[in-house]
Amino acid sequence: MSFQSSLSGIGAASEKLDVIGVNVANAQTVGFKETNVRFQDIYANKMEGGQFGSGSVSAVKTQAFTQGGLQQSDNALDMAINGKGFFQVMRSDGSLAYTRTGQFHVDKDKYLVTPEGDKVMGASGPIQIDSAKYGNTIRISSDGVIQASDGVTRGPSKEVPDPVSIGKTITQQGDLVYQTIGAVQLHEFRNEDGLESLGDNLWGETSASGARIFGQPGSGVFGTVESGMTEASNVDLNENLVDMIVAQREYQGNAQALKIQVDMDTSLAKL
Repeated sequence: MSFQSSLSGIGAASEKLDVIGVNVANAQTVGFKETNVRFQDIYANKMEGGQFGSGSVSAVKTQAFTQGGLQQSDNALDMAINGKGFFQVMRSDGSLAYTRTGQFHVDKDKYLVTPEGDKVMGASGPIQIDSAKYGNTIRISSDGVIQASDGVTRGPSKEVPDPVSIGKTITQQGDLVYQTIGAVQLHEFRNEDGLESLGDNLWGETSASGARIFGQPGSGVFGTVESGMTEASNVDLNENLVDMIVAQREYQGNAQALKIQVDMDTSLAKL
């Protein structure tokens, strides 16, 4: 019983260390959600008056979908979700996935994509932006609407004081005319713990997650999107480092107990 208990304890501590290691390594990864692992006792025998445990095993791994802090970005196309929701993306094989990582750019085919090249989905399909045409006039509102101007102005030009040269004036053109060129939607699930981790901060819908719901940012249960910002990892580095120390001690304790048991068995075998 002690032998099996020690082996199981070593396996559980090792798995916990693996999970913590991934969390710590991604403490600075945009949009990363830390993984938690829970353990339960295994009961090898049930006897009258109680149960005898033979060790512990990994029960289930879950993602902690708590909000990460918002941080300024130098890319106007970056978006951070402030509240509930996921971005929907189309992968290279045509499958759909969901992410909180809002680091986006425009590819050679004018699609708004993730760093991995997955296309960001809007209300009517993949979002396309002609960045060469619109330049730095692109703006994204908190409800996910993407607008841009092709340089056309509205209203009369007027002379205004030059902010650089005192006593001089400059000609200020009329206001730029903006048009809507796309809109981001957010998606949510009844049971986030039921989502399947696909790697690269992507998750897939499953029967356990329930069917997705979708809508405009800022409506219903959905959070808003903040352009020019990204969501930081939600990993609590201090907490994970403490957990790592505890898991290492658990591993060492079980390894020592196993060694003692092996030594005892070896000694008994020699009698």
